[in-house]
Amino acid sequence: MATMATVATYATTTTTITAAPPPPEDAKLPPRRKRLTGPAKDASEDYHEFIGAVEKSTKRAMFTDQKRKRQRAKNLPVGTTRLFDHGRMRLVPFPSANPKDPLNLPEWRKWAAIVAMSMFGALAVATEVANGSLLAPVYALQYAGASPNAIQNATFALSTDSASVNLTAALGPLLPTGASLLPAGRIDMLSTIPLLTAAAASYVQVPLSVAVGRRPVLLVASLCAWIGALWAGLSSNGLDASLPASVASAFQQHLGARALVGLGSGTVNALIPLVAAHDLVFLHQRHMALAVVVAVQAVVTAGLSAAAPVLAACYDWRWMYYLAGIAGFLAWLALVAFVPETRWTLRTKTQVCGGGCGGDDDTCVYAATAKHCGGVNSSAALNARLDYEAHGGRTLWTDMGVFVVSPFGAWQWPRAGSCVLDLARTLLLPAVAWVALVQAILFVAFQAAAQLTVTAMLTAATTTTNASDTFARSGLALGVSLGSAGVLTVVLGGFVAGRFTLGVTRHLRAQQNRRMSMLDPAARRAMKKTRPTVRREAEHNLPGLLLPLALAIAGAFLFGVVLYYTMEASSDAADNKAGSHLWVMLLAATSLLALAMLLALVGGSVYLIESYPVWAGPCLVHAGSLRFVAAFFLSGRTADLVASKGALAAWAVYAEVLIVASLGLPALFFGGRWLRAWAAGTVQGAGTEEVGIAEEKPGGGGGGSSGSRAKMTSPTPSESSTAGSISTTTTTTMTMSPAYSQGPHPGTRADVQASLKHESAIAGRAL
Repeated sequence: MATMATVATYATTTTTITAAPPPPEDAKLPPRRKRLTGPAKDASEDYHEFIGAVEKSTKRAMFTDQKRKRQRAKNLPVGTTRLFDHGRMRLVPFPSANPKDPLNLPEWRKWAAIVAMSMFGALAVATEVANGSLLAPVYALQYAGASPNAIQNATFALSTDSASVNLTAALGPLLPTGASLLPAGRIDMLSTIPLLTAAAASYVQVPLSVAVGRRPVLLVASLCAWIGALWAGLSSNGLDASLPASVASAFQQHLGARALVGLGSGTVNALIPLVAAHDLVFLHQRHMALAVVVAVQAVVTAGLSAAAPVLAACYDWRWMYYLAGIAGFLAWLALVAFVPETRWTLRTKTQVCGGGCGGDDDTCVYAATAKHCGGVNSSAALNARLDYEAHGGRTLWTDMGVFVVSPFGAWQWPRAGSCVLDLARTLLLPAVAWVALVQAILFVAFQAAAQLTVTAMLTAATTTTNASDTFARSGLALGVSLGSAGVLTVVLGGFVAGRFTLGVTRHLRAQQNRRMSMLDPAARRAMKKTRPTVRREAEHNLPGLLLPLALAIAGAFLFGVVLYYTMEASSDAADNKAGSHLWVMLLAATSLLALAMLLALVGGSVYLIESYPVWAGPCLVHAGSLRFVAAFFLSGRTADLVASKGALAAWAVYAEVLIVASLGLPALFFGGRWLRAWAAGTVQGAGTEEVGIAEEKPGGGGGGSSGSRAKMTSPTPSESSTAGSISTTTTTTMTMSPAYSQGPHPGTRADVQASLKHESAIAGRAL
């Protein structure tokens, strides 16, 4: 038969369809295969099932290894950060391109804000501490109707049932006829109630700062602090000691004023560290920021504590409140001028935790490595990436206004409710509980040491000094210990600790690379499967806490021994030479406890912020508030323990408790990563990160894949479309790098690995 051909032409495309001749009629079809039955069918099915299982297991083994590596590189536990990228340090949290982002503020503005907040917090704490237990004898005379300056003629002695001053015996001869002292418990309320108020204030201030912003809460708290100080100074004006109602009214006003001061000083627990170390600076600057905050508080408190007994004995105790109130007002003006709104809700959880940087829209920002910058990011490097056209620049209203710039304008009460839930869920976290326990023990130990030192100084029987000089010098216990510890905190807790933690990260990574370079390829692959790549872990801050724990244990033992011999030397008036040496050692032991407390405060706060960046506020609230609650309930109990057990046994208890608490440090160091992943989950890491020993080669690129990418291109619509055409000629080209085009043999394991390596690049650009 003839061959039939049809030719059709449409536009520029010609299609030829040729019909094949039919098969001859006498052609025989192949015989149909007989269907298997019986044992032959079972054997065939078993064979095919076996082959399918082998193929499936081979594919699973081939792909699971790579999938596990990519998943390990992509998902990081909260608190695990890819801080170093090919030898360069990234800025974490990631600063956005918005000039209104607090992380994009100039360096001078950040540190001006930190110093302003530190001065406000220092004055609030100093007003609470310096005018508290140190001036208890002066307050007792004031509310008993005697002149407070009569404290110069008082002779102090130890109580019969406690290692504390017997105020009744010391102040009784100075009282007018028929007058009596207020109960000691009521006088102690002037120093303990502010602690409880400060502890409770943090649980309100942090959720409130999430709803309305950090700046309004800081300004209101500062307002409460300096108004409370002025109110406390004016509370006893016009006091008539002969009228019980007047005494009760004056005392209640004084107590209410000090509670208001405690409400302002509650910001030092969580809100000021949250703004200074979480909102304004990057991860590698947190130690220095918190060290400055804590050191300024310690130095100012030391100065006012040393001056308080002198002013109370020689002049008027109200001057301390007036001085604190005026200085607090100036600090409030500094807050208005230098501390902008730092609440920033546009940063994602991944950006806060330091993950991401795997795509084109998530670009890393690196810290400057110039020597003149000291490793801190330069303003020029940050300003070069800011997008003023899209977001606009900062204005005077942006810097000094309240409820300014979206998203700050809208109050976010649902976020405040979430913060309250975060307070509940973070209370029982092991890291939070351990840090709160250590800080509470150190705070109570230092407070007890300072009180016992003051008591020993007041009750010392010396022949070269009179009673007025003894009381005036009682503030040196806090002045010398806190002053010296505050200066050392900047060096040890800021400069040294920050670089030490970065050194721990680099050392662990280099150690892993060294071990892997000595293994054969098979053992190296097995090690990669079982151990994740070393990155910046929050637990790298824990070795820095070994120093404060060691100082605290040594200080507790030293204080117990020195206090024992000091009490014996004070009973012997002739042993003045030995007593003078013991006073120096007693102040040295108190200084060790103060330094340990401040260093633990800095290191523990940084550890909590880095462990749970999204829960930083609630974690800091628990650590700071529980410290004050412990001081409220344990205040004065050490004196009873010393009187019943002796100085050596009492302070051995503190040392033993610290030793037991120190056991939590290695437990958190080795198990903290698992606890963080269990409690807070994971965040997305760098999706195209190389997992291997060559991850941190100096000079390499950061953020994305360093390998080549496959690119697919298509012609423009004008080139690929013609009016009235049914079939068009479309050309699709794939441009590859030589390394990709000259890849391994298709179907091999190396080919699968290379395909997976470039899968994200191909899928993201195919269309």
